[in-house]
Formats: sequence, structure tokens, C-alpha cells
Amino acid sequence: MISRRFAPVAVAIVLISACSGGGPGSSTNSDARVAAASGLAVETDGFAFANFGSANTPEVMNGEDLRAMFGDGVCTNGASTPCTPTSEAAAWAQMVNQSRQAGHCEGMVVQALNRFSTSATPKTSELQNQADTTHGIIRAFATQFFPAVKKESDSWAKKSVGDIVAALNDSFSSQKITYSMGLYSDMGGHAVLPLSVEYPTESTAKVHIYDTNWPGQDRYVLVDLAAGTWEFSFSGQDPANDPNVWTGGKGDIDLASMENRLSTEAPFETGSNGVLGNFLVIRSASLDWSVKTPTGVVTPTESTDTTATVRPLRTAATKSVPEYIVTTSSPEVDLTLPSVSSAYAVGGGKVISVVTRGTDEPITIGPTRVIFPAAAKLSLADGNLAATVTGGSGYIDVNKDSLTISVSGMTEEVTVNTQKPQVTVTVKNGKGTTTTGSAITAPQPTLPTELVQPDTKQGLPPQTNRTLAAGIATSTTVAGSATTIAGTNTTTTTVKSTNGSTSTSSTTSTTTNNQNNIVALQYTGSQYTWTNGQPINATLSFRLINASNQWASTASGTCALTLLPEFDNGSLGGASLSGTTSATANGNGTCSFSGVVINGNPGTKYRLRASLNGSGATTTLGPQTLS
Repeated sequence: MISRRFAPVAVAIVLISACSGGGPGSSTNSDARVAAASGLAVETDGFAFANFGSANTPEVMNGEDLRAMFGDGVCTNGASTPCTPTSEAAAWAQMVNQSRQAGHCEGMVVQALNRFSTSATPKTSELQNQADTTHGIIRAFATQFFPAVKKESDSWAKKSVGDIVAALNDSFSSQKITYSMGLYSDMGGHAVLPLSVEYPTESTAKVHIYDTNWPGQDRYVLVDLAAGTWEFSFSGQDPANDPNVWTGGKGDIDLASMENRLSTEAPFETGSNGVLGNFLVIRSASLDWSVKTPTGVVTPTESTDTTATVRPLRTAATKSVPEYIVTTSSPEVDLTLPSVSSAYAVGGGKVISVVTRGTDEPITIGPTRVIFPAAAKLSLADGNLAATVTGGSGYIDVNKDSLTISVSGMTEEVTVNTQKPQVTVTVKNGKGTTTTGSAITAPQPTLPTELVQPDTKQGLPPQTNRTLAAGIATSTTVAGSATTIAGTNTTTTTVKSTNGSTSTSSTTSTTTNNQNNIVALQYTGSQYTWTNGQPINATLSFRLINASNQWASTASGTCALTLLPEFDNGSLGGASLSGTTSATANGNGTCSFSGVVINGNPGTKYRLRASLNGSGATTTLGPQTLS
């Protein structure tokens, strides 16, 4: 099965098959305490750029994206290009574009997963955040609004953290990645891509992840299997020493597979992927909103309706403007938005948009009628019909081939049909007027300033400080100090290889010794690839870092480069290093190696260790697969 949905370039993408034992019913197997790795390398299989908000790109979800996802049927002009989307398709795209403002973590990890699993070329790290690449990320991001994806995530949220770790272990044991992961706290929601799991102790699992906020870096989710809890560093540059880690347990972590993201049925229509009840996306300046159903009430923190769920949106986590997804099987709900809010409701083949400065009067959403107060600007799209009402109270009826608007200030009803497919009713000073067009079909919504998301999420450094080049330098730790330039803790783990044997791996990437005032090396070169018998395609540059955790820009010294196996107790198997393996920093505080050649076995992982003679300061690149 071929899908254009996630393709950022003109390559064929093949459906990923699920691994055995990967479903929500899986339980811990006999190998659950044996570590496993998928083979994904964050340096090459992740994007070189950090997670970004929609303000950082001119691209938006458009008609061609909708066509790529759902086919020509969502275009009023059929197969002609560019696609002119139907009103309800355009409304759904607008909902996606609003949610993208906070970040694209979901889309980036889904794209990275898909490209790794299908061996897509070029490597993900070589792609630029522009044009087709960005549109592929946007489409992947949009799949979190599929009912099947939400249902699967909700099912995993009911499982223990041990079940989730076991499912990941099963997947990695086959050197596959089946799931993306959602993490939730009072800060919001964030999507990451699990790539390996190790067990520092019998009751502790360390799930290594690709975190789009930190390109090229070794980030992880630490799981206490005995307590059933987890912790994760969202914004800490050193995840091992982050005072503001996210913490959670059952219900605050979930998984989502690729399989449910590949439906070609539009969720805004009434097909197999359509919403049966209501699927709401709510952004509000305060957490005082509620959704009332015939069997209970849903708020940002709980639901008394057992058929309903509420979760933060997986974007890039921001506490400043919270955004939530609410699902309910009920076709009729009362939505109350006391504060400045924007909300979308998808269900029954229609898409509804609400923007308000705040009102205690509910918006009643039913299968064929929507009732609204004057304080709410309400838009509705059904098929290729769209209506917007602002300034007046009333209702919109959804008929078979038309919409009927009844609103205060209008002496008679307004009909929207194929002759007048888009209508806006504006009520001012008690008098209503009609114009052509509808706000719900615009690519981007017009929002109150209180609802605009910040470009950089709370606690995160600027994006320019979180590039792949910076991430590759994650292995530099300053000795004798609690400050880590961008490092990881030392752990030893038993790793299960594909042939069933085991070996010991140390994830230590840097050792330092405080001598001659130089205590660490920091990689500052560009991204690289390792090809057998050919010079590495980048100059490997290392800065000399002093005891004050600063670049010693005038320091001198001689550095050496050494080839290491993937694991500390492993064997090079005859592999060797040639070319420039010694470099001198002549008063510029930098050792640079060019023309370095690895002569080894293609498909085998190696590491490169740079060291400063006489200081004990070292840093290690990799492990990376030799091509």
C-alpha cells in the first residue's frame, strides 16, 4: 500500500506493518528486562532543525495537502490542480493550521518514524525545513486528529507504564519502530519517538527517544517500573540535572502506531474514519471551559462522562495558551467558554468554529442544529456550504442540501445553498446584513491576541541554540561540576543483539580530567556521514572547554582521534582509522580533523573518540552505522 501522506519528497512510502505483541493488550514478556534498540540514529534519522511553530514557516495546510491525504473527492475541481477544497475540508485544514501554531512535534516524529521504517532517501537529517518537507510534516501532524489515532492513544493511556515499555521492547527487538509516544503534564502535551530501551536496574527502564526540541541529542524518558511512574526533561539542557522534569504515571503517557494514520477516509466526512460523536479542539486563555453531554461533564482536568476523553494537544507543550482535544460519542453537546477562547467541533459530517471573548451562555451543538449566543462568532461548514454569524444570537440548521440561518437582527431566515454557497451574517446595533464568504474557509483563523501561541515554548532556549550541530555535541561533560554542557549520565546496560547474543554497552559519551585547565572537548563541526573507505564528509572540529565551562579560545594543545567499537567491551574486528588522526590547536582553542577515513565493515556501528593529550579531556561521536 502506497501513501503520499507523509512523503516530503517524491518517494514511495510503504505501509508499515505492526509488530507482534505491539497492541494495547500486550504484556511483559520474558525478554522485558533485556534491552533492545531499533537502530534509529537521532543524528541522521532525525531532522537537523528543531521543532518549530507555524510562525516560523510560510507554509500552511492547503488544498494539495488535503488531496494527498484524502484524494480528489475533497476538491471541488476534482483532479485539477491546484486543489480547491470543499468548505468542510478547508475548515478542517484551518483547525489544523491553528493547532500548528504551538509546534510540530507530532508531525516531525511521525515523519522521522515513517522515513526510517521505509529507508527513505535522502536521510532525514539532510532535509531542509521548506516546501515539500514542511508540507509532509504538516500532514503527519494532522493525523493526530483522526478518530482512530485518538482512540488508540486513549486505549494505551489506560495501560500501565510497564505494558507500554514492554510493547516498545517487543518492537525494538525486531529492530523496528512501531509507535510514537505522547507525554502529558500540567505544561501541556508533547510527542516523542522512542528508539531504544535499556534497564539500568531491574525496576528502572530508560527509554531513549528522538525529541524534536533537541536535534541530535540523547534524550530519554526514565520509567520506574515498580512505582508505575515516569519522568522526562522537556526543557532542561542537561536532562540528568533538570529541576523541572515532567512527571507522571498511568494515564499521562500513551502510544500511537503508524497503521491508524494511513486512512484515506476524511474525518470530517461520514465514512469509516469519520467522527461519530464530537471531536473538539479547544484553546482558551483559562481552564474554565466545559463540555456538557447527556451523561456527564468534561473539563480540562476530568470527565464525568465515561464515554468522553480529554487530553492536551500534542504540539510542543505550552502552559501559556492551553489547548485540548475532547472526544465524546454523544452527537449533542453544550460547549461553555467563559474566557477568551477558540474552539472547533468536528462530527456528523460538519465542522464548526467558535471564537469568543467569553460567555457563560452555552453553544449547543446537535446533529442538525447549532444554537449560539451573540457573544460567540460561529461558523459552520457542511459539504461545500459554509456560514458565519457574528454579533447576533440564533441557530444554524443543517439540511440535506442547504443551511438555514436564523439570527437576531434579521427579519427573515437566510438560506445557504449551491446558488449562495458561502454567507456571512453580521449583526450591528440590532440590525443584520449579509455578505458573501465565510471565515471558516480561510487558511488561517483570525484570533484574539490572547490566544496567539509564543514562538518558543516556556523554558526552552532559542531554536538557533538547538540545531543538529549543537546536538551532536551532546557528549561533553565538565568534570568536577554539576553543570553539563549538553551531556548524559554514565549507565551500563545489557543489549540484546539481533542474533540473540548479548554484550555490555556503556552509554558514557565523555570522560574528563581536570588537568591543564582544559576539562572537556565540545564538538562544533557540521553533521556527517560515515562511508567505508572514504573521507568523512565533514571537518570534525572540537573546542577546548575550560574549568569555567567556557571555550578556551586561545588555548593550545594536541588532540588525537581514535576509532572505537559500538560497545566498550566490543571488538573492532580489524577496522582501522586512517587519514588525519592528530590535530593541533595553535592558540585558537580548536582541534580540527579533516580527511578522516574509517576502514571497517559496512553495516557495523563505530564510535570516534577525540582526546586532548595531557589533559584527559575526551568526547565521543556516535555510535553511527558505517555505510
